[in-house]
Amino acid sequence: MNPKNIRTKLLNDLQKRLSYLRNSMLPKKFDALGNYDDQTILLTEAYILLVHAEIESYIETVCHDLIKHVAKQWADESKTSPTLFCLLASYHHSWVEQEGEPKKAKDIKEAIKLATSQYSHIIKSNHGIKRNDLKKIIIPTGVDYNNLDDSWINNMDAFGSDRGKIAHTSHKSRINSSVSPQDSLNKSNSLLEGIKKFDQEIIKLYLSS
Repeated sequence: MNPKNIRTKLLNDLQKRLSYLRNSMLPKKFDALGNYDDQTILLTEAYILLVHAEIESYIETVCHDLIKHVAKQWADESKTSPTLFCLLASYHHSWVEQEGEPKKAKDIKEAIKLATSQYSHIIKSNHGIKRNDLKKIIIPTGVDYNNLDDSWINNMDAFGSDRGKIAHTSHKSRINSSVSPQDSLNKSNSLLEGIKKFDQEIIKLYLSS
């Protein structure tokens, strides 16, 4: 089975949501000179916030679902997988900052439970798609973070910064900002192409589990 011919339902849902946001919030036609009224700029800023939220939700959920899948496989069938190995290795080596050392488990069942619980906490406390956010979420899944397209990681990081500027400042203070509806759509489309490749890596891990 070729992973390129498969995609997760979460990816399909993400594409539908991004298409809906584009059609609902951005101009049907873009101005060649980039001249837009204040309402269009406000809608574009809202579009950036919502696209960010959809992408963040996809990354968190697709990774968390994989972790829960391999943990259940072990609980039901004592079946190992590359993802389970990476989850345990990440927990053992404390790949995120936390108070104290990882708790020592009395057996493999408890170790998997502790590692899964820690991962679930990281997902719940995550608030972004920047480089460090992605590392914390992706590394334990077994996806080779270092082999991901660096330009995609950089673009995700930049989009996270764009979102942060909008979310944490007033519109009045951004009145002369250079937010562009067409540029925002182009960024969203570019991120989606990278997400499609990432989704294939997730599918490969499902197939090997």
